[in-house]
Parts: sequence; C-alpha cells; structure tokens
Amino acid sequence: MLQESSCLAVRTCLLLLTLLLLPPLVVRGQNSSPVAKRPITVADGIGMTRMAHDNFNQNASGKSAYFSPDGKRFVVMLTKGNLGQDTNDYSLLLYKTADALHTPKADLLLKLSSSSVRDAISQVRWLADNDTLVFLGENPCELPQVYSFQISTRTLKKLTNQQTAISTYDITGDGRTIAFTADPPAPKILDTGHSPAREVVVEGKDLGRIVAGDYSFLEGQKVFWQVAGSSARPVPVDRGYFPGRGSIMLSPDGRYLLFSADLGYNEIPPEWAAYRDERLQQILAAKSSQNTASWLRQYVLFDSQNMSFAPLLNAPITGGDTASWSTDSKSVFLSSYLPLDTADPMERKDREQTEYPVEVRLPGRECRKVAKEDLPVKRSQ
Repeated sequence: MLQESSCLAVRTCLLLLTLLLLPPLVVRGQNSSPVAKRPITVADGIGMTRMAHDNFNQNASGKSAYFSPDGKRFVVMLTKGNLGQDTNDYSLLLYKTADALHTPKADLLLKLSSSSVRDAISQVRWLADNDTLVFLGENPCELPQVYSFQISTRTLKKLTNQQTAISTYDITGDGRTIAFTADPPAPKILDTGHSPAREVVVEGKDLGRIVAGDYSFLEGQKVFWQVAGSSARPVPVDRGYFPGRGSIMLSPDGRYLLFSADLGYNEIPPEWAAYRDERLQQILAAKSSQNTASWLRQYVLFDSQNMSFAPLLNAPITGGDTASWSTDSKSVFLSSYLPLDTADPMERKDREQTEYPVEVRLPGRECRKVAKEDLPVKRSQ
C-alpha cells in the first residue's frame, strides 16, 4: 500500500510538471514564425492559467490533486483572472491515474467564476461512490454554497441554501449528512448621531467595528447541520464559545460533529493556568475584557441524537487541529493535554507539561492514552 501511494504521488508530480511545461512547447511547434517581444504586464500575470492550490486547511500547505477513494482517478483545479468580466475563473479537470505518465487527456468537468476575492471552487473532496465530487463553490454576485457534481451524469447540484457566506464544511462519505460554518448575519448599524443619550458601552468590542457604527459584541461563525432532504438546522453553541478558526469534522455515521471554538476569557477554566504551555500563559496574561474571544481554543462536540453540545475534553488546544475519527464513529483520536482532574501528584505534574496521543470514547467521553502509532491517519480535507 505504501509503495502504491508513493507511485501515485510520483505520477501526480510528473503530471503537474507536464501540465505546466507542455503548453509552451505545443505553441512553439505550431507557430515557428518570430513573435514580437514585449514587456510582461500585470494583465499578463492576472490572465495566466495556473494551478489552484486549496489552502483552506491550515494544517496543509495546499493541495493540487484530489484522488478518488479507489485511487483510479483524480481531479486538479486551474484558475485565471478575467479582467474583462472582473472575475476569478476556475476549471475542474479529471484525469485517469493509469494515464498519468502518458500525456493524459484532461476531461473538463465544469467551470465556475466568482466576482469576489474568494475562490470559485475550493475544498474539493470525493464521496465514497468514486463518482461524486463535493466542493464549496460560488457564481458571480452570489455567496459560496456547498455543491455536488456527479461525473457519470454531469449533474451539478446545490446542496445548501445559506443566506450568509459558508466558510468551511464537512460531509459524510455517503453524502447524506452535511455540516458547515457560515458568517453570522450582518449587524445593525447604530446611528449615534440621532441617539438621545449619544453614549454607548464599548468595552470588549472591536475598534474597527465601533468606527463603522457597529456596537454589537463579536460573534463566532454559525454552525449548521443538515440531513439530505431537509433544511439546515443551527447547532446550539453555548455562550462564550466562538467557532470559526478550525475545521469541522463529522463522524462517519453522521451522528456527531466535532469542531474547535475560541473561548471567551470568562469561559477559560481557572485550572488551565497550571498548564506549562508558553502560548497559553501569554493568552492568560493578556487580561483582555471578559466579553471578548481569546486565542485559546477547545474541541467541542455536538450530538445530533439528543441535540447536545459539550466540550470534548476539559483541556485546551495549543496547536493545529489534530483530531480524527475512528471508522465506527465511536472514538475520537487526537494529540492533546489531558484534564488535570487526577489525584496522583506525579500524574498531574506530567499532564501539566505534556501533550499525549489520546482516544476519547463516545458517547461517555472517557479518555485514555494510546501509543502514537495507534493514531489513525487524519482524513484529507
């Protein structure tokens, strides 16, 4: 299996080099007449077709190719700026893996364009049927939504109808359950010039938003959960939690949703001050307003069976998202500090200083240490 994965990686690299180098060679072969030289302009750079890298996952450097679960096919994204239409144009191309070393012919699946600074196509993934692609996409003057594209029938389908911009999503392998985060509704702008008191409370509020006339408190991303055939339902997030910076992860069976959220300063458990993490200590020393979100995150769990919301562990996230699901949806694996609720003083001291590979069993959220090699490979987003 390792050799096969390495072979696929080599083939992909060679194919991408071919895609980048072949077009200039073809042009020279078709037209041998001299071409007048001129300086390269900004417009040339904007209109140049290039590989699109999906950088939405902060733990990855960006992906260029997306393989089907069976490894037999993969897709790549191309992008270019369109100055005439003032859009970003994206194309999704399909290749057969077996042809990767033999000048493969691309199958153009679809094109989308965005009139915003966002990518027209992003967060591409395959469903388990090896025939359906899912991605975050948008059209000119529209907000990004989750789409599916069935290759065999060339059917494009919009799966969500959110009224604000969707920023990230997850979907089960069968495509039946979707979870996503989206911007909160636009705040109402307060006209203080016509206010009798002309006074507002600004503690714990963002200066830039205050200048714009927005005196509302900071909100995190809104989280939604949707089953096929029904409308999206908001996930109940407790006050003091601000989702939005990390990925969201549905369990394979669609029952659970795991995501990270920034904690408000007034929600940080006092016992966390005992952790010997430098960044954590810096955040705690900031002494910001209790109404604002800290840069300290915690994993939280939504159970769709009883619509409950609870922290996964009474411990902070100090690095990137490391969590992954077991195939039976009954465990979450991650590298994390452990709760400090042990009576053993030596064990507590170790927990204050060390992060461990751990397994959290559900629904009870029992936690145990595991060997690092027992951590499953995190699913590619």
